Amino acid sequence: MEDVYLINTTVIQKEILNHTLEYGVYYIELMAVMKNAIDCVNYDYGFLRIKESPLQAFISTDPPLDSILKGYHRDLKLDASSSFDPDVPKANKSGMSYTWLCARKGERFGNTALLPIVTPQVDSKDSDGRGGCYGTGPGKLKYTGPNAVLFLDQMEPKSYVIKLILGKDEREENVSFEFELKSSNGFVLDIR
Repeated sequence: MEDVYLINTTVIQKEILNHTLEYGVYYIELMAVMKNAIDCVNYDYGFLRIKESPLQAFISTDPPLDSILKGYHRDLKLDASSSFDPDVPKANKSGMSYTWLCARKGERFGNTALLPIVTPQVDSKDSDGRGGCYGTGPGKLKYTGPNAVLFLDQMEPKSYVIKLILGKDEREENVSFEFELKSSNGFVLDIR
C-alpha cells in the first residue's frame, strides 16, 4: 500500500453565531470533492442538536447576610436582577418569571402552586407556632419581579430559608440561601 501525502490542505470552518439557530435537531452534510480528479468524492453527515440552556439564577442581598440584626436593620432587600437566560443576550429579560418563597429552616415548602402569599402581620408574635417568615407558615412573598423585600422587624430572631424559582417558557431553575436573623442589643431612633 502506498502512502498518501497531502501537499495542499485547506481547512474549511463554518462558525454558527450565537442565537442564530432555533432549538431543534439539524441535519448537516459535508461533501469533499478533489479538484481535477475524476470520481474522487467523499462525504460525511451528522446531526446537530440545539437544546435550551439552564437558566442562571443569582441572588444578592442588602445588607450582606453576615450582618443582619433585628432592631438594627428593618428590611432585607433581595435582588435577582443578575439572573439571566444564556440563550438570549443578557440585556433581554423578557419572559422571565420570579417566585420568591420564604420559610424557617427545617420547614418544607411542599407544592409551590398551593402555597399562600405571606405578608407581615401587625401583631405577629408567632404564638400559634405556624412558622414561616411572618408567623403565617411557609409561603410565597408578594413580589413577582427580580426584587423582593423581607421586613425584618416583623420576623422572629431565627434561621430562615429564602428560595427563588426562576422560570421562562418550560424551563425552571431555583436558588436558595439560609440566613440567621439575630437580635440586636441596640435600638432604632427616628427623629422627625
